[in-house]
Amino acid sequence: MGEKERDLYLRDVGYLDRIPIDKHEMRFILRTGIYHSCSRDSFDPLEKEDLQNSLKVFCKEYLDGVYFKNLKLSENPTIVDKIIWYHCAKSSPALNVCGSRPKCLKDYQSCPFTGGCLFFQYKK
Repeated sequence: MGEKERDLYLRDVGYLDRIPIDKHEMRFILRTGIYHSCSRDSFDPLEKEDLQNSLKVFCKEYLDGVYFKNLKLSENPTIVDKIIWYHCAKSSPALNVCGSRPKCLKDYQSCPFTGGCLFFQYKK
């Protein structure tokens, strides 16, 4: 069992602090600037564990007091991971907004994160 499969399994059995990192989460965490603002100098953007840690730091620092169905997002980053996956993935029912070709480049209103996204700010 690989890292992603392990994290998917643990998340599915109730460990809501697990973040299975794949290309969608990696792309989103790097593009938006979450990695850049919430990582340590010693972090490596190619290390999945460092990407997980930067998303956990982001949740703790910026999503404290934000809830989804009685779950505090600052303590349950897997909920944020699911939102990222639905926002980025290509397969149905996902939205493919921040996929390999971000929709914000053609229509900035297609993405609710353009106001705080480093990628969009740089490309516009």
